[in-house]
Amino acid sequence: MKVILKKDVPALGFIGDIKDVKNGYARNYLLPQGLVIVADAKSKKEIVFLEQVRKQKLAKREKAAKEFSGKINNAEVRITAKLGEDGKMFGSITNMMIQKELEKIGFTIDKRQIAVEEPIKTLGIYTITLKLHENVNPVIKVFVQDEEGNTEIKKKAKEEAPASVEAATEGEVSSEETPE
Repeated sequence: MKVILKKDVPALGFIGDIKDVKNGYARNYLLPQGLVIVADAKSKKEIVFLEQVRKQKLAKREKAAKEFSGKINNAEVRITAKLGEDGKMFGSITNMMIQKELEKIGFTIDKRQIAVEEPIKTLGIYTITLKLHENVNPVIKVFVQDEEGNTEIKKKAKEEAPASVEAATEGEVSSEETPE
């Protein structure tokens, strides 16, 4: 029996392929599951029509993605992260956090479309690619900052304090030595 695949079927073929399969396999499995239609003149025309509709939908999606890309390209997002005593972040910046910040500035996007190459675990400025469509990939900037708005880690307060204490004590000693 000749059939036209409506969906990808492992070990058989891909959407739109015309395959010759055994009658029992087609009647008992492929047809009831809605994976194929019988290949006749009418169904071949239907497949051609469905393929045209699919191409039109893809073109429409790509056009919408390009329009959205023009708006969101080079957008800037600021995310405040909590830091520990040693300047390390608690956790990392996730796609969902970036998505929420984008929504705050007026851009609705699915978190799965945000392509973070590596987990963001330090303060800094990151360039993130958005996967809106196969050919449309705008970029945004994500500023990861601490509570004070810094995007760079400051030196540890513990290291700075002893140096200033030593300088103050040296100054006192030298001022005491001069009067004698």
